Amino acid sequence: QAQIGNTISNFFGSIDDSSNYFAAKEISIELGGVYVQKTGEGGVLLDVAKWDLGVQGLGFGAQFIDSASEPAAEFGYVAYRKTLGNSAIMGFAGLGYNEIDKRLMGVIGLGLEHRSSKHFSQFTKVGYGIEGGSGLDKKRGLVVGAGVGYNF
Repeated sequence: QAQIGNTISNFFGSIDDSSNYFAAKEISIELGGVYVQKTGEGGVLLDVAKWDLGVQGLGFGAQFIDSASEPAAEFGYVAYRKTLGNSAIMGFAGLGYNEIDKRLMGVIGLGLEHRSSKHFSQFTKVGYGIEGGSGLDKKRGLVVGAGVGYNF
């Protein structure tokens, strides 16, 4: 266990923050491809977020997901992002609307981002939508996406 702890400590200790491309209070716009479990089809993901609102790493955003050229879902979310050099990990939770079932839904998810410059990034995100109901009426679905972002 001590060796695992030392390995993790060495990994985080070796991250170079001197070239951190993440800016305080930035806005990020991300566009990518997405797979929607509910439809079994690919689609488009658009994500817009504003970071460092009151607390460093705290962000508020909105995602718009199309599947098979039709709106699949839209939701607003609150997120926390931890930067590690030019990369970041984030967790988010939100509330929105499932266009396929015409119902409210909750969303939780994780994301990874890497900055190749101050303005350009690559991302991957995994989200899970949960709708209300009971028994067979309860609907859930995984959404997985990746793409590029512009940050300013």
